[in-house]
Amino acid sequence: MKLTKEVLQQDLFELCLKKPQIAEKHNCSVDTIRRYIEKFDLVPTCRAIPIELTQRQRSILIGSVLGDGYIGRKGEGQCLL
Repeated sequence: MKLTKEVLQQDLFELCLKKPQIAEKHNCSVDTIRRYIEKFDLVPTCRAIPIELTQRQRSILIGSVLGDGYIGRKGEGQCLL
């Protein structure tokens, strides 16, 4: 099977296969898969899960990260996500 853009898109985005799995499936090296991904300008993104945050949640998260980087457990007097 020839590795086409459509086949690679299906492996990456629909099947969510990793590069080593795709390489094994098509009997080639991981470097070959990387080159095809670059050639077809594909960005594997299926593992990212978009989430919606309220403005308050966003403020708490950004404030915690910019502060000391600590987000504690919900307890008395704390309001977390």
